[in-house]
Amino acid sequence: MYLGLEKGLTVQHSRATQALPPAGEAAARTNPTTDGTAAFAPPPHSIAVLPFVNMSGDREQDYFSDGLTEELLNSLSRINELQVAARTSSFYFKGEHADLPSIAHKLNVASVLEGSVRRSGHTIRVTAQLTDARSGFHLWSETYDRELSDVLQLETEIANSVANALKVTLLTDVAARIQVGGTRNPAAFDAYLHALNADYSARDAKGAQAAIDGFTQAIRLDPDYGEYSQFAVKMGRTDQGLAIAQRAVVLDPLNPWNHAALGYALVFARRYEDGIAAYMNAKALTTNGALAEFAEGMIGIAYYDAGDFQRAQLACEGADDSTKYYCLAMAYDKLGRRQHAEAALARLRTSQVGKTGWVD
Repeated sequence: MYLGLEKGLTVQHSRATQALPPAGEAAARTNPTTDGTAAFAPPPHSIAVLPFVNMSGDREQDYFSDGLTEELLNSLSRINELQVAARTSSFYFKGEHADLPSIAHKLNVASVLEGSVRRSGHTIRVTAQLTDARSGFHLWSETYDRELSDVLQLETEIANSVANALKVTLLTDVAARIQVGGTRNPAAFDAYLHALNADYSARDAKGAQAAIDGFTQAIRLDPDYGEYSQFAVKMGRTDQGLAIAQRAVVLDPLNPWNHAALGYALVFARRYEDGIAAYMNAKALTTNGALAEFAEGMIGIAYYDAGDFQRAQLACEGADDSTKYYCLAMAYDKLGRRQHAEAALARLRTSQVGKTGWVD
């Protein structure tokens, strides 16, 4: 149920940024030009990684180019000296033909990394180029031809090249952390990318199962691969799990699913008020009704766990069907409203959610 939360939700949820102002507006207000127009003064070591273009001629290979972009973005985010635009913001421009200066202004970044991926059988060609958004000049470009088995090392090479082009001095321990995906197993990485693509596009139980199967295969190939934050909290590694969830929010603060994941981890750690606040943030950041209803249901469950059954009932009333009746049955029972609890339980049993066995 919660696998998708770890990566920040589905493609449609990334559009939550549409109603938000460009990231550079705050800086522009304090740095106007003489004619009153907004000045562009991004942080010098800031970068946006645009979705690499799939040049394979096969749309089914989009998962690979998107995944490569995402893991490269995550790799660069681990460099303390770089300020990296988050995935939600960068992938907003996928398929768009906006010019680089316009993109850089909206994201308030000094440089933009773009590229393409051409995959054929067991070989891959990645072309990447870094552009100075202020001058429009190319800072660096490179083409890599590799066997697919070398793709993990390939991302490390690109990340280091970009860092050098930006004249960022890396400490030894920082450079060692520039690695892809938490695994050195190419087969596990490929299974993970397939699963991620299935998760983003899942619209029914079959699609969700395909994502689960892919993630399971990745973990089977590399048992040390997964570290999804809720799991760490459940296993008693509370501080580690919360740090993972909080880091996701820092890296991608406009992604409502990251706030929802943080809320789940906080509630499981019995920090109910903080968890409810995180779910409230998830609601505030989304224009998607389904996510808002999901968050409302989780708020209701958090209130229930905290012992506030009246508020739990009120929140559960606005939840989606996957949590509404489950939540209401528990809340009504604690409030002594047995007839209403039985009715909610009956609705749960006859609903599609009940038939699929989600509730355990």
